[in-house]
Amino acid sequence: MVTVTKAQIQALAPHALPQYIAVFDDQAKVDNILRDFEINTNQRVAHFFAQVLHETDGLTILRECMNYTHAQVICDTWPSRFHTLAEAQPFTHNPQALANKVYGGRMGNVAANDGWVYRGGGWTQVTGLGAYRKRAATTCPDILINPDLVCDTRYCFDVAADDWVDSGCNELADDDDIRGVTQAINGGLIGFDDRKLWLTKTKPVWPY
Repeated sequence: MVTVTKAQIQALAPHALPQYIAVFDDQAKVDNILRDFEINTNQRVAHFFAQVLHETDGLTILRECMNYTHAQVICDTWPSRFHTLAEAQPFTHNPQALANKVYGGRMGNVAANDGWVYRGGGWTQVTGLGAYRKRAATTCPDILINPDLVCDTRYCFDVAADDWVDSGCNELADDDDIRGVTQAINGGLIGFDDRKLWLTKTKPVWPY
C-alpha cells in the first residue's frame, strides 16, 4: 500500500495552508482515503498530487478568487466567452459578476448566483452545482449549504479523491496520461505545462 505522509507534502508544498497540511496529522484517515478511493499505487498518487498541487498553487488556494485585474487575462482564460477586451473590461475587479458570467447556466448552475456560490474550491477546485451536488451525495452532505466545506480539513481530501475517481482519473493515471487526467479534472488544458512540472516533482516522491 502506498503511503502519503505529512513530511512528503511539506517538502513538496512548503507554504501549504495550515488547514490543508493538518489533513496529514491523521495518518490513519489518509491511508483509509487512499484505500477507499483506490489511489493506491505510486503512479496514481503522483498524478493525483501533481493535479492537486497545480489546482491549489502548492496547497495555498482555498476558493477560486475570480478577482482579475486585466481584461486580457480574462479573455485568455475564457476565450469562448469574451471575444474582445471591451466585453471583458466590466468584469475586472468584479469577481462575483465574473463567476456568474462564466459559470452561470451550466455545470448544474441554475440560480442567478450559483456561478459564484459554487465556484472552484478545494484540492481539485470542484466547480459548479452539479459537481457540488455529487460530492454532497458521497463525501460531504452539508457542502450545498456551506460550499466552503470543500476546503475544510475534515473534507478536502475526501472530496478531492471522490472528484478524482468520479472523473475516471485513476485509469488515466495508470496510462501515465497527464493530458487525459488534466482534461478530466480541468475540463480543458489550462495550466498544462505547470501540471507537467508538478508531475516531475511528485514522481521522485512516489517513483514509478
